[in-house]
Parts: sequence; C-alpha cells; structure tokens
Amino acid sequence: MIFVGMDGLIFRVTLEYPTGEPVDLSTAQEMYFQFAFPRQPERERRDTELTGDGTDGVMEYVSSADDLERAGPYTVQGWCRTAAGQLLASEIHEFTVYKQ
Repeated sequence: MIFVGMDGLIFRVTLEYPTGEPVDLSTAQEMYFQFAFPRQPERERRDTELTGDGTDGVMEYVSSADDLERAGPYTVQGWCRTAAGQLLASEIHEFTVYKQ
C-alpha cells in the first residue's frame, strides 16, 4: 500500500513502440514522469532517471515526502523526447494513496 508522505517510493515504467520493442532512452533529449493528483486538473512533471543504460526503455522516479501529499486516486505516465525529436509516452498507470 502507498501512504501519504511516503519517501523513497520507486515509480518505474517501460516505454515501448506499438510493436512492443522498447524505446532506446540512452540518447533521449528529455525524460519525465507526469503525475495527476486527486481533484487537481493540472499535472505535475518530475524529472526521471534511467535504471540501466536506457536501451531497455525503463525509466524511474523516486518520490520525496511532499510528492504524495493527499489521499486518493493518482495516475502516472512516463514521457520522453527521443534524439530525433519524437515525443513518446508510456501507458497511464493508476494507483491509490491512503491516509496513514
């Protein structure tokens, strides 16, 4: 379970082409996670890191205590801009944050 104020929670997504082939993130110009918070239409952007050399399409974000400040449903999606300038996104993932 995920609780309000959790610090060090790892969010990890894989970016893939429609063929199922992973996106090579090793040369990406930009990578970020986009979170949608409860009852807030704006989306928060968080810079992300690679988990390896980037060729597997996996990127991650480690939360800080103030990222998950409210209980309720959240969504998260990974985004990258490739070296060729193409903007790609992961699937949207949903999760719930609970009061402690």
